[in-house]
Amino acid sequence: MATGRVYSYRERARLTLILRGRRVGLSISEIREILDAYREGADVQNAKALAIFGRRMEALELERLEVEAALTALRTASGRLLPHGPSVSR
Repeated sequence: MATGRVYSYRERARLTLILRGRRVGLSISEIREILDAYREGADVQNAKALAIFGRRMEALELERLEVEAALTALRTASGRLLPHGPSVSR
């Protein structure tokens, strides 16, 4: 019979934060900063998390704008290469 590890509520919450943080691109040090703030209380942890989340959202918005600009440039260049003008599908 296989035995499994039983995780406490706190351990499950920490694992969830780590996995979700990595999925949205947070660094390990950012995740650690949020987890370490747990000792300082919920208000401190929430404030740190909000600051880190805000920085990540700004970075993602900038990346999105850069991707949009690259797509526009590629569509324009592709349109110039087509014999009958731009009709490249999105």
